[in-house]
Amino acid sequence: MKRLFASVLLVVAGCSGAAAAPGRPPSEVEQLSLPAVEQRQLDADLLLELRRDPHHYFRYLAGEFVSRECHVASRGPLVNLHGDAHVEQYLVTSLGRGLGDFDEATTGPVEIDLVRLATSLRIAGRMRSWDARALWNRFLEGYVAALSDPSTRAPEPSFVARTRSGFHRDHARLLAWCDTLFEPIGDDEQARVEVALTRYVDSLLERRPDLERESFTIVRVGRHGLGVGSRHLTNYLIRMRGPTDAPEDDLILEAKAVSTNPDATCLPTANRADPLRILVADARLAYAPYQDVGAVDIDGQPYWIHEWVDDYVEVELEDDTLDEMQMSELIYDMGVQLGLGHPRGISEPYGAELRRELVSFVGNEGESTWATSGQLFRAIWAGWRELGW
Repeated sequence: MKRLFASVLLVVAGCSGAAAAPGRPPSEVEQLSLPAVEQRQLDADLLLELRRDPHHYFRYLAGEFVSRECHVASRGPLVNLHGDAHVEQYLVTSLGRGLGDFDEATTGPVEIDLVRLATSLRIAGRMRSWDARALWNRFLEGYVAALSDPSTRAPEPSFVARTRSGFHRDHARLLAWCDTLFEPIGDDEQARVEVALTRYVDSLLERRPDLERESFTIVRVGRHGLGVGSRHLTNYLIRMRGPTDAPEDDLILEAKAVSTNPDATCLPTANRADPLRILVADARLAYAPYQDVGAVDIDGQPYWIHEWVDDYVEVELEDDTLDEMQMSELIYDMGVQLGLGHPRGISEPYGAELRRELVSFVGNEGESTWATSGQLFRAIWAGWRELGW
């Protein structure tokens, strides 16, 4: 334990000094702007949301951001990447807690996740007058602790305990809310979705013969418009019969379109709409993986499917009850989660070697990684300010 604590202190100390570690020479990144043509095509409410909230602007431009990262932040060992790591991806649900939403998950250089999360912290720091550098160091403490000792577990953050105390555990409430989200689709589109869902159920029953096919009888299908970065995709909401004929135990499933990012040249699978990468990432990165996930194809577009849970709360930077101390606990937890998940299953039987490489990378390049996040933060912030004028 003393040796582990010493290694954590050495890494964090190396990332908090003035001298930069060996790495790239500093250079500015071109401003990340939302083109005027795209602005005119946006839903008016979404455009107002992006103008109001710089972190949501950052989230909306996730694909372009990662493409830029490939040019300036693509170093380090290959790991299980979250692909869209930021502080508002932290969830508290009926299943558990931690970073969720693995839509952009893939395999790639570790710096992609580290720089994106560091940029998110810089935006959060500017919005909330928090010490972003201290939060970054706290993340690294958790990250290195988990890499150095895979039995490491983070204490439950106080935000999680407070959030869980307010859970309703009310399935009827979830069903009623979902009824407000369904956007109607045409008969032909619904028929195609239903055919695809039959394939999902067939695959699920092969893995889970204890389930009954009647539970997955379709009650209602529609689109929904939730999300920030994924709002431009066609995602479906499905209500199914559940274990009995009573509507109170109906199931809610979501079919999410698998996106691609051909401009992310440093990510080998980013230009392929492969739902398997998401399912694998959920299994390797999540503290509490989704239950009964699957993949289907609808009109040539791959989708991945998962069930919604009764209680689901995301961290929101606009939450005034979330203070810097609570965020420090959360970011440490995120560090532990990624420290455990980044190397999991990707290099066996050489997992210990990969973990040591990752600790070495953070120690040697942590300062330049933080500096790169500053370049991308300035590119995002300038683009957001331009959007608001």
